[in-house]
Order: sequence, then structure tokens, then C-alpha cells
Amino acid sequence: MLVCTQEILMFPGDEKLLTKRAGECILPGACPSPCTCNGATVNCSDKKLTSIPRELPIYTSTLLLGNNEIEKIKADSLFEKLPELQHLDLRRNKITRIEASAFKGAHQLTELLLSDNKLREVHDKMFTGLVNLKTLNLSGNAITCVMPSSFEGLAHIREINMQGNPLSCNCHLAWFAEWLRTRDIPGVIGRCHDPPRLKDAHVKDIPRHEFKCNSDSVGCLGDDYCPPRCHCAGSVVSCSRSHLTEIPRGIPPETTELYLDVNDIKTIQPERLSHLRMLTRLDLSNNQIVMLANDTFKNLTKLSHLIISYNKLQCVQKDSLAGLKSLRIISLHGNEISTIPEGTFDDLKAITHVALGSNPLYCDCHMRWLAEWVKKDSDVEPGIARCMEPLAMKEKLLLTAPASAFVCKTKQQPAEVLAKCDVCYTYPCQNSGLCEALQDREFHCKCSPGYHGDRCQHKIDACYGNPCRNAGTCKVLEEGRFR
Repeated sequence: MLVCTQEILMFPGDEKLLTKRAGECILPGACPSPCTCNGATVNCSDKKLTSIPRELPIYTSTLLLGNNEIEKIKADSLFEKLPELQHLDLRRNKITRIEASAFKGAHQLTELLLSDNKLREVHDKMFTGLVNLKTLNLSGNAITCVMPSSFEGLAHIREINMQGNPLSCNCHLAWFAEWLRTRDIPGVIGRCHDPPRLKDAHVKDIPRHEFKCNSDSVGCLGDDYCPPRCHCAGSVVSCSRSHLTEIPRGIPPETTELYLDVNDIKTIQPERLSHLRMLTRLDLSNNQIVMLANDTFKNLTKLSHLIISYNKLQCVQKDSLAGLKSLRIISLHGNEISTIPEGTFDDLKAITHVALGSNPLYCDCHMRWLAEWVKKDSDVEPGIARCMEPLAMKEKLLLTAPASAFVCKTKQQPAEVLAKCDVCYTYPCQNSGLCEALQDREFHCKCSPGYHGDRCQHKIDACYGNPCRNAGTCKVLEEGRFR
């Protein structure tokens, strides 16, 4: 049914559009369910929508989509069907991605509200076509970087609000500060989150030479980024057998399965994984990992399979598996684990299989809790885990050995067992040097005066190079001094 403009635009605030399209008869389109329509305003807020409705009235000038569950803005030509759209509210959704040219056709849009979503970066084709945009609100997202030329097409922009984003003010963001100063946009709000020396500084006020990069600094990676040496297919990322020495940066946030097996990874860097909130399977088998530190997987609440078999794991800290409430299967098979602290599995509410076989388990009183735990929970399959020591427990199965057999006959466990989680326990620093434990079972020796070397094993020869002049003879005194 054709409806003439005078019949549909009779509400306050629509007068400008009424004048513009006076006398036209158009096919307006029905008000989409479950939204409400009031003149040229379509209100779809608080409707638990997962996508923008397709059938919207062609005369829509204000579209309210706040407080929904939309995760992606697709480039599907939707906005080409809304030539009069001026105000678009997408606040408080779950948007992680805006496809290139998604807003193409929204030539009249003056206000775009995207605050309180989950955007991680701003790419250069995100706002293509928004030639009349004046207000852009990106506050309260997780944006760390802005790709060069991201705002070049916004000829009429007057306000860009980026408050509450963890902006990384490294060399890749220097262009943004220059652009802001050149355009002199009064409404810009954006502060640095890191590095620490620039924290809370206004991006616009930072001189170009202060934007510095180090070996870990990265810029925007783009929506279709796949880490080097990896293969990405849908939400599956495979980096198997790629000679990697560390977990790659920039793994896509929508990843559900991540394969890092058969590499040379020595350390699990939590910051490389913490954004993977959709991850269900993680395979780190056949690497060189020596330690699981506290809170390593804290944000991976959907992870169901964790495979860390055939590494060099010696230490599993008490809170290393914290947050893994969906984990069903964990494999620590084929490592060098001797003991596991009581409480390590407390968060594993869904666990069904724990593989601990081929580890030199030291089954004294400190491991009694684990024997009781696997017997108490009939839903948990402990695999073929056997005790290696003490001698009385050798080759006994964790599942069948009575809890009463897990006893301590000495006050402390053997030094080689304790040193697996406390690398300084065996006093590796020589000549009274002080041992400082670092991450992943590394340590640093602070040497006493007069000594040097990784373990303070070398005595300083103060006379090396003959520091005495005029044929003088050098004599070594105490603590590296000479006369």
C-alpha cells in the first residue's frame, strides 16, 4: 500500500523530513516486531535483539537499538534502504566487529552512538560513507588502537568521544594526535591507558616524539587478521607445527578453537589469551612450557578442553586454573609434575577427565587431597596417574591407593620437589649472592661485592686491564677494590 508523506509524518520532530519529502507517496514498510514506531522514530531498545531488523520504514530518521545483544554490524546494504536516517543509537550492546563499509548509504547520519560495546579497535573502513556525521560516541569500549585514516571521510565531525577506552599510546597512534590537532575538533575525549608514563594523558596533547614503540608494540590488526604462520578458518585458528617460540599476538577475539601444539613455546602469556572469551578448546601439547602461573586462564570461562600434555611442566600454582568453570577435560599428561597444591581444581565445576599420567608424582600427605578428590567425585576420570615416590608409594595408582597411604615421614618434601615451584629453594646463587625468583622458573642473582656472573660464580679481578698508570703495580684488595 502506498502512503503519502502527509499521512505518516505528523509527529513533533518530523517537520523537517515532512517538508523535504512533501507530496511524495512511498511504500513505507511496516513497523518491525517487536519495535515501536512513532512517526519517523523507530524504537527497538531493550528487546534482546541479536541483529538489526531488516524491514524498517524507509522514512526512519531516528533508530534506537540500545540495550540489546547485537554482536556484529554487517555490511549488508541495510542503510542504503534508510536514506533519511540521522540518529542511530547502538549503545550498550555486545558489538565486537563492524564490517568494512557497514554504514554505506547512511549519508544523512549526523549522530552515531556506539558507547558501552566491546570494540577492540577502529579500522579505516569502519565509518566509510558517513559524510555528514557530527557526533561519534565510542566511549566505554575496549579500543586500544585507531588505524590511520579511520576518520578521514568524516568531513563534518565535531565530537569524537573515546573516554574509557584502554588506548595504547605507542608509535602507531602518533598519527591520531597529529590529526586531532590539525582538525581542531573541540569535542574529542580520549586518554592514554599505557605506557605508564603517559597514563591518563590526553591523546591530543602528547607531542609526536613521545609516541614510542618497543618490540611488543602492535598497531591495529584489522578484522580479517590471522597471526603469521597460522591458518584461520571461521572461528578455528591452527598454529600447529609452526616453529613458534611464543603465543602469537592478535589472535581473533571470536576464536573458539586454538591449536598451538608441536611448537617451542616456553611461556604462556595471559595477555595473549585473555580476550578469547569464546574459546572452547586450547591445545598447547608438545611445547616447552615449564610452569602454569596463577590466573593464566582467568578470562576463558567457556573453555571446555585444555591440553598441555608433553611439555616440561614442573610447577602448577594453586590459582593457575582459576576461572575455568566450563572445563570438562584437562590433560597434563607426560610432564615433570611432582605435586599439585590443594585447591587447584576448586573452580573446575564441570570437570570429567583429568589426565595426569607419566608424571613423577610425589605421593605424600600434600597429595592426599587429590587422592580423596578423585575418589569422592565419581564423575571424574583420573586416567592412569601413578605415584613415583616415596618408595613405599611407587607405581601405585592415584585412583586406587588408599588416602591413608599418603603420609609425610619428614617435615619437608625433598629439595628437588620443592625447587620445582621455588627455584631459589636450592640456593643457586654462589658466594652469598641473593636469589630473586622470576617468572617461569627463571631467577636472578644479586651478587655480593667482589663477584659477578649469572650465579655470582666469578670473582671480580679489579686489576684486570692494569688500571694503574706510570708503570704502577696493581694489588687486589677486598670486594673488588684495588690499590
